[in-house]
Amino acid sequence: MKDQWGTSYLSSEYGWEEKIKKQKMLREISNDDLTPKKHDFVVQKELHEKIRNDDDYDDWEYGTEPIPLTEF
Repeated sequence: MKDQWGTSYLSSEYGWEEKIKKQKMLREISNDDLTPKKHDFVVQKELHEKIRNDDDYDDWEYGTEPIPLTEF
């Protein structure tokens, strides 16, 4: 290609080196310490343990009743 056209690049490849230099590098953010997380599992676990160990807590009374469905 260089002998015939005088270049080793295709017409669609011109300027790609500059484009690559301008692009920011992507990083893996799922296990990254820099990215703020939506969940703090340690704090959630501590809060849940405090709620579960409360004397007034009874998980059998809240939200376990069946809801009757009526058809029209």
